[in-house]
Amino acid sequence: MTLSTTIPIVLFTYARPDHLRRTLACLRENQVPLIYAFSDGPRTPDKAPLVAQVREILRGIDWCEVVLCEREENLGLGRSILTGVSEVLAQHEMCIVFEDDLICVPGTYDYLAAALRHYKDDLRVMSVTGWTHPLVTPEDVGDRPYFDGRAECLVWGTWRRAWQGMMEQDGRTLMLACEAKGIDRNKYGSDLPAMAEVERQKNIWAVRWLYHHILHGGLCLRPPWSMVEHIGFDAQATNARDGSKHRNPPLKPCPPIPAEWPEPVEHPQCPELARRFYNLPAPRPITERWLNVLKREIKAMVATLADDPTIRDMNRKEFVKLFIPPLAVRLARRLRGRVQTAPLRGARAAARPKWEYIPEGWAYARSHPEVKGWNVRDVLETYKQKWPRFVAMVQGTGPLGVAHESDLASREDINSHNTMMAFAYALTLAASHKDALSMLDWGGGIGHYYLLAQALLPDVRIEYHCKDVPLLAEYGATLFPDQHFCSDESCLARTYDFVLASTSLHYSEDWQQVLAGLAGATSGYLYITRLPTVARVPSYVFIQRPYAYGYNTEYLGWCLNKAEFLGEAGRLGLTLVREFVIGEQPPIANAPEPCQYRGFLFRRAS
Repeated sequence: MTLSTTIPIVLFTYARPDHLRRTLACLRENQVPLIYAFSDGPRTPDKAPLVAQVREILRGIDWCEVVLCEREENLGLGRSILTGVSEVLAQHEMCIVFEDDLICVPGTYDYLAAALRHYKDDLRVMSVTGWTHPLVTPEDVGDRPYFDGRAECLVWGTWRRAWQGMMEQDGRTLMLACEAKGIDRNKYGSDLPAMAEVERQKNIWAVRWLYHHILHGGLCLRPPWSMVEHIGFDAQATNARDGSKHRNPPLKPCPPIPAEWPEPVEHPQCPELARRFYNLPAPRPITERWLNVLKREIKAMVATLADDPTIRDMNRKEFVKLFIPPLAVRLARRLRGRVQTAPLRGARAAARPKWEYIPEGWAYARSHPEVKGWNVRDVLETYKQKWPRFVAMVQGTGPLGVAHESDLASREDINSHNTMMAFAYALTLAASHKDALSMLDWGGGIGHYYLLAQALLPDVRIEYHCKDVPLLAEYGATLFPDQHFCSDESCLARTYDFVLASTSLHYSEDWQQVLAGLAGATSGYLYITRLPTVARVPSYVFIQRPYAYGYNTEYLGWCLNKAEFLGEAGRLGLTLVREFVIGEQPPIANAPEPCQYRGFLFRRAS
C-alpha cells in the first residue's frame, strides 16, 4: 500500500504508560500498517515523567510505520482530538481513531477498514465504530452490523468528507441547529444537551461529533457485539465513564466481515435504546418529593379549619404545636436540612440556575456546604489548563478581546474587549510620565493582568503585587517568581501607583471594609471593574454556580446599587475619574432587577 491509500490509526496519548502498552499490544496483534501518534504535553509538572515514559514507548515502536507528534503544550482531550484528526484527514481520505485507554480483539482493524472502504462514497454513513453494548444493541441483529443515529467516541473511523465542519461549530451550536430543524435535542439521550453546554469549558469533543451526525442525518455503523473495551475506568481515564454501567461482558472474537454489507438505514430501536442507556438520573431525591406532599397536606388542613374561630385566633407556631406531633416536626426539619444542604453533583447541579438571587443573603452559605468559595483545587486546575491558551492569545497583534476562560477560537468577545480596553485606559493614565509603576491586583488569580499589563506597556517596568486565595497565589508565584503574591492583607500595609480590583470586590461580604483597605493602599489611581451593579433597587446577594467552566464550587456575591457604591467611595475620599460600561449582563434568576457589569476609575484625593 502507498501512504495515500493506507488507512492509518490515529492514536492519542497522554500520561498512562501502562494503559498505552496494552493498547499498542492490541494494535500490533491487529497488524496495523501506520500509526499517527499524538502525545500531549504535561498539564502539570508531576505528569512530565509519565509523559516522557509514554514518548519513549512510542519511539520504540518498530513493527509498523509511526508518525509521532510530541506536543510541547497540553491541549487537553478535546482540542487534541479535533486538531489531530483534522491534520491526519488532510493527508488521508479516512482514518481509525484510538485513545490510549482502549483495547480491541484481533481482526478489529480489518473489520473497520473494510467498512470504511465499502461506505466511503455513501454520504448517508458518517462513521463506523468497533464499540457497542448489549443494552444499546437491538435484539434481532444476529451477527451482522447495524446502523445507529448516535455516533461513538470509543474506537471509531471516519472519512474526510464526514469530518468537514467539525472545527467550525461547537456542540451547543449544533444542538440548537438541530432544534431549529425540529429535531429533539434529547432524541438519543439527555446526556447530550448537558455535555453540549459545557463542551468548550471542559475541553471535550464527542458531543460535537454526535450532534454533527444528528444534524446531518448521518449514520454510524456498529458491530453486532463489541470488539472494543475501555480499560480506563479509573480517576485518570481519558473516557471517564462509570464502569458499572458501560463495561462490556468479556469480549468475544471479532464478528465475521459481511459478504454483503447492510443498507444504511437506522435500526428503529436505536433512539429508544439510547435514551434508556444514556439518560441522566432524576434530578430530585425522594425526600424532597415527600416534603412537597407534606406541605400540600398541611396547607389543605389549614384551609379546612380556617373557619374555626379558636384556630383562626392562633398564631402559626401555636397551630403547628397543636396539630403536628413534635417528632414529626423534628423529622421534617432534618429531612429539609438534608435536601437543602446535600452537595449538588452532575446533572442536578447543572440543572440549577448558573446565577440566582439569594433573598436570605450571606447567611445562605452557612447552611449550604456546596458554597465552597474560590480556594478550591478544581479552580486552580482549570486555571492551569487554560493558562497556555491565554498566554498565546495575549501575544501577537490580534484583538485583546480575551477572557481567561477563552480558547484560541474566541479572540473577539466584545465584553472581554471592553474589559481589556478600559483596563488599558486606566493603566496608561496611572503610568503617565513614569518609567516604573507599582501595581496591586486585588483578586488577581495567577497573574492574568500582569501579563496584559506587560503587553500593553512594554516600556514600563511594572512592580506587580497580587492578592488572592492561597491555592492561586501559591501557583502564581511559580509563574512569576520575581513578582509578589500573597493570600492575606499584608499587601495593604503600603501604597501603590495603581490598585486594581477586577471581578473581586463584590465577592466580599463586608465589601465596604475591603474598599476602605484598597482606598488606603492607593497613592494614585484605584480601578474597580467588572462590578455587578443595579440602579433602582437596593444591593442584593446572588449565587454563582460555575460548573460549566470546570469550577466545582459555588459562591456568593453582591450586586451593588451604583449610588450606594459611589457614595461609599466618596466618603473614603475617592474622586471618580471615569465610568465604563463593560457590557456583561448575566441573567440572575428571580433577581429584583437585572444587573450590568461596570467599571469605575477613581483618583485618590491628595
